[in-house]
Amino acid sequence: ERGFKSRALNFAVNTIGELFHKADENRDGRIMFDEWISWCNIYPNTLDAMYYRGKDTGEEAEIRKKIKQIQDMKEADHLAHDLMNDLLQRSATPGQLGNGVMSLNRYLGPAAQ
Repeated sequence: ERGFKSRALNFAVNTIGELFHKADENRDGRIMFDEWISWCNIYPNTLDAMYYRGKDTGEEAEIRKKIKQIQDMKEADHLAHDLMNDLLQRSATPGQLGNGVMSLNRYLGPAAQ
């Protein structure tokens, strides 16, 4: 079970147990190399599925991280757009707008560093 989880193969516990039971021919609770080879020959499609589902999980995690960063940036851009629109609507004069931008800079400047 630990091996499946370390490769990000999220099989149900029953499925893992069944696969292990089929591979552990002598029922000693361990899968020896010859048992593994035998299982691979009997279940080549399952072996392929396990290989391709677990392949490049580190690379996929990095891609998911980058996608999340892009989504976060888009959300931040939308928030900044909304803040600017609100500031423009509330400012009666260019001076008030300038003061509002300077105030935002004072608050946001330290947070951005």
